[in-house]
Amino acid sequence: MNKTFKIAILITLGLALFYSDFIRDYIFKNLEYQIHYLSHFSADGFPTVENFTDSSMREFLDGKSINSISNLKWIFTFVFTVYFLIFSTSYIKRKLLLNMPLFYMELFFPQH
Repeated sequence: MNKTFKIAILITLGLALFYSDFIRDYIFKNLEYQIHYLSHFSADGFPTVENFTDSSMREFLDGKSINSISNLKWIFTFVFTVYFLIFSTSYIKRKLLLNMPLFYMELFFPQH
């Protein structure tokens, strides 16, 4: 692999990691908005609160019950946990391998 391709991959992965937190936040907030909306209907079947769910998520969640949306939240929790765990462990391993000699030098030869 040439150097330009490696840099492009690193930039793409960095952007994916940066924006994945926004995507996670968007998904979970909209799932909560939909659950809140579905749980506030009057006895005659009219909503008592406004639906703040985004239109694209509203189309995706159309016809789903509160239980199925709650199950979706668990699935997305697992997916994002694994996703962030993969990024975290690879980052920690790389940092430990690069910084281990500096750590031991500071541990055994403090510069106070």
